[in-house]
Amino acid sequence: MALDSRFARLWTATVASNVGDGLVAAAFPLLAASITRSPTAIAGITVAAGLPWLILGPFAGAIVDRSDRRRAMIVFDLGRGCVVVALALLVVTGAASMLALYATVLLIGAGETIVDTSSQAILPALVEPGLLERANGRLFATQTVAQRFVGPPLGGYLFALAAAVPTFVDAGSFLVAALVVATIPGRFGAERGEAPTATTIRSETVEGLRWLWRHGPIRAFAIGAAVLNIAITAGEAILVLFAREVLDVSAVGFGLLLAATAVGYTAGAAVSPRIVGRIDRRAVVLAAVAGVAGALGLVAVGRLVPTLIALVTIGVASGLWDVIAVSYRQAAVPDRLLGRIMAAYRFIAYGAFPLGALTGGVIADIAGLRAPFAFGAVLTLALLPFLASALARVELDPAKLAPAPSS
Repeated sequence: MALDSRFARLWTATVASNVGDGLVAAAFPLLAASITRSPTAIAGITVAAGLPWLILGPFAGAIVDRSDRRRAMIVFDLGRGCVVVALALLVVTGAASMLALYATVLLIGAGETIVDTSSQAILPALVEPGLLERANGRLFATQTVAQRFVGPPLGGYLFALAAAVPTFVDAGSFLVAALVVATIPGRFGAERGEAPTATTIRSETVEGLRWLWRHGPIRAFAIGAAVLNIAITAGEAILVLFAREVLDVSAVGFGLLLAATAVGYTAGAAVSPRIVGRIDRRAVVLAAVAGVAGALGLVAVGRLVPTLIALVTIGVASGLWDVIAVSYRQAAVPDRLLGRIMAAYRFIAYGAFPLGALTGGVIADIAGLRAPFAFGAVLTLALLPFLASALARVELDPAKLAPAPSS
């Protein structure tokens, strides 16, 4: 079996929009630094980027399940493009402000909750169940390369040419993504043949959250993702200080540390279909979690080369986890609930990021810069028996699954 042209178009749209995301990941902080010198104000960009998933995430799933998912991607990508063009015009006229930048980041993030949820929900209609892991592996690997390796350097270069250039290019990336998705043939509304008991966005959102919590394996994956994100983010939040004060590396060395995780994630996502073709998926999940625990413990030792190896390991493990977990959800969830479950899962998993960052900062203040990594290692080890029990005798192969009942 091979992935067909419909998937290729979704992949192309993903490349376009994620290169744009990488561009502004570099350009927006540079723009902010040209407006203000306040670290708190600049850090507010990261806060603004994370708020939409916490506030709108679960509701985004209900919106996606009420819509043609392809059309939703087109409309919201075009909307994001218009928002970014407006900011670019403000930059050109010298009227850009931190308030305008915050508003832009918030609106882009709000659109992302719809577009990303729609993209994950539409994929099972484009590929056979047996190809979900291959498709997700390619998408996740591509996203990482575009966002972490291609976009940021290009964004910095274009910003040096003129502050508005990367913003205009980002708007163009959304337009390209929308146009490519528009060429995917077919209609992709959720199957609503069964009469749903919920009739409002709020009640349908609650229905999705309840369904997720009652589904043992998906609940276990959601809890596992949240715990892993807390454990990893606790260290990542203070990694810049750890790099300078413990590892004694320069800014370039810190960049290498950040790249190490991205390299590992790209590799893990790319090779995941081959690995799960040879090794039981439950064993791969548990090995990935054990790998994260060991890697965090290795970072706590405080040596440069072991830290680089550990960060690559964390990236590989995260890539494997994401491909298996997302592919399982896409195959196991009824189509009419797919958008809500995808969004609810992300709400739980992504909501752990600020908690992990706060926890890591507090632990570092109390016990030193090595302590957050040791904390993460212990927390991740504690997750292993829970997952081993929750996933025991669970079929994780998407090709062998039928969606669970929707009620």
